[in-house]
Amino acid sequence: MDSARQPTDVLPIRLRLFGEFELVREGQPLRLPTRKTELLLAYLALAPGPHGREKLAALLWGDTPDEQARGSLRKALTALRRALGPDAILADRQAVRLNPDYPLWVDVRAFERPAADRPPFPLGEAEPADESLAALDLYRGELLSGYYDDWIMPLREHYHAAYLEQTLALCQAMRTRSDYRRAIVLAHRALDADPANERAHQHLMFCYLAAGRRSEALQQYETARRLLWEELAVEPGPETTALYRWIQRGPGARPASEALITNLPIPLSSFIGRANETARIKRLLTAGDAPLSPAGQATPPVRLITLTGPGGSGKTRLAIQAATDLMDAFPDGVWWVELAALNDDAHVPPAVARALGVPESPDEPLLTTLVAALRARRLLVLLDNCEHLISACAALAQTLLDGCPHLQIVATSRQALGLIGEIALPVPPLAVPRYARWPLLGAMLNFEGIRLFVERAGAVNPGFALTDENAQAVRQVCARLDGIPLAIELAAMWMKTLSIEELAARLDDRFDLLHLGSRTAPPRHQTLRGVLDWSYNLLAEPERALLRRLSVFAGGGTVEAVRSLYDDAPDGPSPPALLDLLNRLVDKSLLIAEQARGRTRFQMLETIREYGREKLRAAGESDGVRGRHLDWFVRLAEEAEVGLRGTEQIEWLERLDAELDNLRAALEWSLTRDVERGLRLAGALTWYWNLRGHWSEGPAWLSRLLAAPLLARSPGFASARAKALTAAASLAFWGSNDYTTARRWLEEAIALYRAGSPADRWGLGDALALYGEVLRQLGEPAAARTALEESLAIGESLGEEGRWISAWVWVGLADIADAPVERQVGLERSADLFRTLGDRAQLPVVLARLAWFHLSQGAYAAAEAYARESVVLTDQMGDIMGAAWMLKLNGDLALAQSDYAQAAAHYRAALERFRILGTKVGIANALYALGEVHLAEGRDGDARAMWTEALALYTELESAKARQYLLERLERLEGKPG
Repeated sequence: MDSARQPTDVLPIRLRLFGEFELVREGQPLRLPTRKTELLLAYLALAPGPHGREKLAALLWGDTPDEQARGSLRKALTALRRALGPDAILADRQAVRLNPDYPLWVDVRAFERPAADRPPFPLGEAEPADESLAALDLYRGELLSGYYDDWIMPLREHYHAAYLEQTLALCQAMRTRSDYRRAIVLAHRALDADPANERAHQHLMFCYLAAGRRSEALQQYETARRLLWEELAVEPGPETTALYRWIQRGPGARPASEALITNLPIPLSSFIGRANETARIKRLLTAGDAPLSPAGQATPPVRLITLTGPGGSGKTRLAIQAATDLMDAFPDGVWWVELAALNDDAHVPPAVARALGVPESPDEPLLTTLVAALRARRLLVLLDNCEHLISACAALAQTLLDGCPHLQIVATSRQALGLIGEIALPVPPLAVPRYARWPLLGAMLNFEGIRLFVERAGAVNPGFALTDENAQAVRQVCARLDGIPLAIELAAMWMKTLSIEELAARLDDRFDLLHLGSRTAPPRHQTLRGVLDWSYNLLAEPERALLRRLSVFAGGGTVEAVRSLYDDAPDGPSPPALLDLLNRLVDKSLLIAEQARGRTRFQMLETIREYGREKLRAAGESDGVRGRHLDWFVRLAEEAEVGLRGTEQIEWLERLDAELDNLRAALEWSLTRDVERGLRLAGALTWYWNLRGHWSEGPAWLSRLLAAPLLARSPGFASARAKALTAAASLAFWGSNDYTTARRWLEEAIALYRAGSPADRWGLGDALALYGEVLRQLGEPAAARTALEESLAIGESLGEEGRWISAWVWVGLADIADAPVERQVGLERSADLFRTLGDRAQLPVVLARLAWFHLSQGAYAAAEAYARESVVLTDQMGDIMGAAWMLKLNGDLALAQSDYAQAAAHYRAALERFRILGTKVGIANALYALGEVHLAEGRDGDARAMWTEALALYTELESAKARQYLLERLERLEGKPG
């Protein structure tokens, strides 16, 4: 028995409990043998679920002995089965219930659903919801009229109050729609049920006046006064009296602040957040606390404010809240004009006239009539949903503002009206925590998006609350929905059937998932897709095409990147036309333009981006556009690769930081569509990943790409693979210190380069330079020298292009040089080359090595000078790995000068950072150095512990030279006399 799910015309049995009890099968009355049998059926229908036999017997036959009551229950159940059929009742020895699958329609259930599930009237629809009006018609009178059992009375009062509430809410909705005729009918219905209902009298007074029936409005006050005295012995309240006086005096009179001269809709849910936005709107409209102008005069109120933002951002709700707070500031009222249902520019002026109760005149244009009627009034007009009638709304607003000096307008639209003097206020998404892990549970409720979700979830599931266990899932849901209020509210409705964790896991299908909105809301607000369909359908085709293309950007894109999406497209816009299209999407709240460091980035909310990607796939454009996206970022990364070795290092690091999400998206797409370009992209990002310390992410991408199956092989594939292998080896060398793996990859890369064309000479030289460093770490100095010398020869043969390779080779040659003077010369040549190149990332590395060299020679002043310069450059670059090595270097300087406390402090700080970074060679070096401090302080046991841990790491790293040296130190320590 689910009357809320099944259409009434297919249900053979109907049970009416409002008014007199009535049971009907296919239009014919069904008689039950006794009134108690009728009450049993009514109770089972009103309270679905199982009920104990003892309880039912006592409830209905409590005035008879227990045995007799049980017998009466058995007889009544038999009568119900006989009348309704054997499947109607489910019963066992303990409990009784109506069969939930039995086709029984119940008027009370049909009446309850509109009240429980949705607002009674859809703002923005041309006609009222038939189901809401039909629900009122179901109320034929009080529940179970003529029955007076104790259990009936509370239910009777409840449904009577619910009927009144629904009637008055629907009346208010009609008033908001400026449908004053129907509002009057509904107010009379409310008075038929409750003649002394003051709210109904207020509605009638207002609607009579708005409909041009002023004398009836005044008479209604007298009727209200008489009935209130007869029924309750009270006078009308101050709001009713103030409204009467305003009607009595006519337009221009100032009523008391309690008088609600407005047709504003009354929201059915609480208003969450937006305190700053609400305060600013109120301040601009009243200028009550605005600063004085330079001439010492008060700043006048703003006369036109347009709230802009994407669909579902809460523009309408914010406008209602601000206007409600300002009703006492506008003696001639706050008037709501809903435009969403209109589809013709010509219908805008009549909608405004109807809302304000201004009758049309056959002798003059309607706009002229409106201006004449409103010229002397001080009122606020809210124009809601202007975006699809933007020209008509702008023209109307201009005419009213020019002709009515005391009139002010608040408009809501996805783009501004474009009038002089207009203040456009973007309505941003609600604030949500963006950190993946938010540590403070209490602080999360300070975020408006979280607070909205928690409150709305609690409304559908009273047991829901924010806890330590679900907080991160709540944060994830609200963040992935961009803080868009409508999306959050739609998501919260799932809390009656899904856990928050299950909801978070399903957000990849957000457009199919978020469809549980109010069924009587405008179609565009019933689902998340509907909201965006409304905006998308208002766009011109070039705007739609651009929106689809922009969806490939993760984290936004620059103008140049956007332009690349039209490469080779015969119908692509010219550069000026593209800028115009971007500007139009910004104006229509579908795109956000942000300026930083002289560049403009165009970004989408993630929800809009997902919608655009859906449209891109549907248009069959995805592969082509994503291919162009990959092309652009390959070109950008390869340009950055050169820039990262020169004077523009910091600028290129910042550019790649801004594009990191795009780079990841391009790499992901390349894995299944174009592995060769993916290898080129990953190879070009090597130094970026190294300099930014992305030693986990970089190798992960490279491993996946190197293992990915090829769809096609081009002549450039071998070079791309060799470059990617060198990149993987570089990250293994610098990041994880995995020298064995680095060697294997480099040997394959070098073989590919040698087999390739002469154009790969730079790549071969770069791979050989790193190969020499790897061999040195693995304790093979002779092989290392051979590789380094070949690399140096290649670098010098390439001229200016090869100087960066040469600079690195000189460091490697210095490391394996036997004579101190050779080491010094090699390091100084390297430093000079890096200075010439302007490479501020590699120069501090070489300067640090020069500091260590001079420290080994006892030249402390020179060592400190090189160390100071290295520290400054490292700090400028934001090099976190380099900063850890600078701590180690400063510890070495302090130790050399017997400042053990300072040395230990530096080493411990370095060790902590190395552990965080997971750099084994750094950890081993810091442990060894701490052991030296402990040894100098006479703490042999502590030194032994440090060196033992360091030895294990050197063994794991296969660092033969360091391992042998440490073994010798440990043997000498063991042999010390106790």
